[in-house]
Amino acid sequence: MKYYGWKWKEVQSLGDCALFISDTISFSVVASDFPGYRPNCIYYTDADLRRSSSSHFVVYDMETRSLTPLYKADDARLGELETQPPIWIVPSFKLK
Repeated sequence: MKYYGWKWKEVQSLGDCALFISDTISFSVVASDFPGYRPNCIYYTDADLRRSSSSHFVVYDMETRSLTPLYKADDARLGELETQPPIWIVPSFKLK
């Protein structure tokens, strides 16, 4: 593997950013630009839908170091979606 000068850097805070991670895409947004997004949080998907009966979309809060499901399993019809991998819908960006 060729090294391009990238390095891992540990951070304690994401500030006003929210980070979204999955097997297929990762991106970040300024949370205050999108109502309902939590700042300083990492949203990620559980790609193995058989591993858990709870939400497959999880939020990790960097400040409290806590995990919470993005929604409850019975809030969505996950049984019908078990064969589909979880995805993120990327928001439209505001132009100022």
